[in-house]
Amino acid sequence: MKRFLCLSLVLGGAVLLGWFFLQAFERAFEEVPAHSDGAVTHEQGQGAGVVSGNGDVNGDNSIDLSDAIYLLSFLFQGGDPLEPCPGSPGCEADLATCQANLLACLGAAPEDLPDTGQTLCHDDTGTDQNPCAAGGATCGGQDGFYATGCASAGRFDDSANDGTVTDNCTGLMWEKPTGVAREWCDALVYCEATLDGLAGHNDWRLPNIHELQSIIDYGRQSPDPTIDPVFGALPQSYWSSTTSAANTSLARDVNFLDGTSGSGCKTCIGAVKGMELVLAVRGVSGLPETGQTTCYDDDGPNGAAPTDCATGLCFGQDGFYATGCLNGCFVDNTDGTVTDTCTGLMWQKDTGNVNADQNITNEDFPAGDRATWCAALAYCEGLSLGGLNDWRLPNIRELHSIADFTRNNPTIDPVFGVPLLPVVPPPLSYWSSTSHPNALGEAQDFNFTNGHISKGVKTGFNLVRAVRGP
Repeated sequence: MKRFLCLSLVLGGAVLLGWFFLQAFERAFEEVPAHSDGAVTHEQGQGAGVVSGNGDVNGDNSIDLSDAIYLLSFLFQGGDPLEPCPGSPGCEADLATCQANLLACLGAAPEDLPDTGQTLCHDDTGTDQNPCAAGGATCGGQDGFYATGCASAGRFDDSANDGTVTDNCTGLMWEKPTGVAREWCDALVYCEATLDGLAGHNDWRLPNIHELQSIIDYGRQSPDPTIDPVFGALPQSYWSSTTSAANTSLARDVNFLDGTSGSGCKTCIGAVKGMELVLAVRGVSGLPETGQTTCYDDDGPNGAAPTDCATGLCFGQDGFYATGCLNGCFVDNTDGTVTDTCTGLMWQKDTGNVNADQNITNEDFPAGDRATWCAALAYCEGLSLGGLNDWRLPNIRELHSIADFTRNNPTIDPVFGVPLLPVVPPPLSYWSSTSHPNALGEAQDFNFTNGHISKGVKTGFNLVRAVRGP
């Protein structure tokens, strides 16, 4: 009887985890239409992001059914202990954390990222290419053609007239900014304390870099800021609560002049760069976490030192709140693809082998695999991988979503392959399908060396990684 009961528990657990796994993958394998029009159904985010670790129970740097099998073996059959658990912070600490993280990843309901706002297309000289063309045309398959994600139309609501804006895509509520520049620690304090009671809420905070980037509107051009005018924001740099992994004396920021992002000096006494604008947020979304679980002081001779998240001077950091869908919820499908269970997107695991020589290098085509923008679009449109052929070049929001801001050089989960680097490596910049709003002969790119959004001339060379879905 005991043997029967034990077997029943094992099978029941396996069925439950299998159901979670299939739910997470259901949207990843849906066929994607050539062009999505109108609003996309978007449910309010559920992830609280309060636990660290990523559910990689067996420590193989991927989350898949082998983790479920390993966990069930440990629970019911006296399998291998859970130590060590490399690549999975918290897993070595206790079984409950591993179990919770695994279920959170495999049972996550994917959330659509907000679209970029871009609806027009332009070729590599910046010339209008409208109406936007499909993949077979010159520079076909652009962001403006696919317009994937939760639609921009009707996204932001300030009808309450209480100094706030509600994002109907992510469920986040934003402060209408005041336009006062502050140092980073002062920005955190302003959000945590000064804004208490705004619109009847006392849980305001400085947004993390994923949240702040999510409201950039790449369909708007200078002199207007790249953000919906309902905010009344200025075309300048705004702080996030996320510290730079490359230099902890810096914090991540977003520039609403052109939709780029970088890092600003938290203090830099006497330097203009030490003062940036502030845009507070409240609530929890289904956007991916940044991965950051450590907090830091504002300055130091060798980078700002780690500090206690709950009692440190600069309170309210990304590492304290860790909001969003659990970081690192990537499933290696073992067919050259990786599924993000947070967003439902499926990614090409390795950097694109553009020159088809089976040797991925961070060098210009034809010697290496860095391609021009139009060639990158064509490569993704023609890609057949994992038995699927609806691949495309990701927009800039999608590229940003897989960055892991606990890491530097590369700023990405190790489940993804990175190219072999020459002795003096150029940046690990990857093309997006999003044209630069103020320079249409350029396109937005994401630098996985340092986690910055920049821009590149479309006739220049960058690396490529394809995506499909959701």
